[in-house]
Amino acid sequence: MFQPSICCMQQGRQAMENHLPLAASFKVVDKLILTDLSDVDVAVFAPQSSMWLRKYAAARSTPQTPNNDGALRWLEEYARRLAAGNYRVMELGPEGGSNTLGINLFPASRDLGMAVAVTRGVRVRVSPLFVPESCQRGDLTYAYSVGFKLLTEEEERQEVAAAAAAAGAAAGDVTSSNSAQAATASSSGSGAAVADAAAAATAASPRLTSCQLLSRHWLICGPAGDVIEEVSGEAVVGQYPLLRPGDPEFVYQSCTQVPEGERGSMKGRFRFVEGSIARPTGGEFDVVCPEFRLEEPQYIF
Repeated sequence: MFQPSICCMQQGRQAMENHLPLAASFKVVDKLILTDLSDVDVAVFAPQSSMWLRKYAAARSTPQTPNNDGALRWLEEYARRLAAGNYRVMELGPEGGSNTLGINLFPASRDLGMAVAVTRGVRVRVSPLFVPESCQRGDLTYAYSVGFKLLTEEEERQEVAAAAAAAGAAAGDVTSSNSAQAATASSSGSGAAVADAAAAATAASPRLTSCQLLSRHWLICGPAGDVIEEVSGEAVVGQYPLLRPGDPEFVYQSCTQVPEGERGSMKGRFRFVEGSIARPTGGEFDVVCPEFRLEEPQYIF
């Protein structure tokens, strides 16, 4: 199973001594999780560049956890998350098909960082993921997965119920504009203003039968919540998804970087038009993207 990675690590053979492969990414050359047989600690290795990412320990110790049990804690936590449905099984390769089925590591639960907001029935679901194998010198790389779906009335009721069940988990709170509440998990700065506008627009608007994305606007914030960068542009990954009730969720991924040693967050909004770009049935409106955190996790899988 690990033979391809060994071929990629000829230059790192000496560094690999006394280490046992514990797990590998979908593309083995991208990332290996290794156990140090001398102290049973767990670390990340990038075979393609023969680079140790030891500073990104795969199972960081805390005052509540003993030393020399990193591999056990890593396995136990991974098993717990899989059993709890924290990760989804999806097609991982660009060609698709059952041959590329694997475990998607973007969190599928609020307690691991997924954030959800609903504006005028349009749900935005976003999950961040720390990507140590893509980090550059001085910067940490985070990928994020964003999903859009125009909910049916029943689906929206389920989202409201899920929000109520997660009450108290501030990063994962979901509110519904169709319930005349602010549709955001971002409660500060311009995010709150956008949420208020979205809630006001919903109160005077009927349910949508279709809508299409026009543009995006991101705010990248520092550890104190101050905006350090704004990014705006048309479409998402070159696409203008058209949403209809009952259609599958449209999902895309992108990435950003944060200076090493710092924490950050992202939030923003997406501009949609009622109907479609070719045949609009109403005006344009903003859909909230809730705030999500960019910080090194305790565990890397």
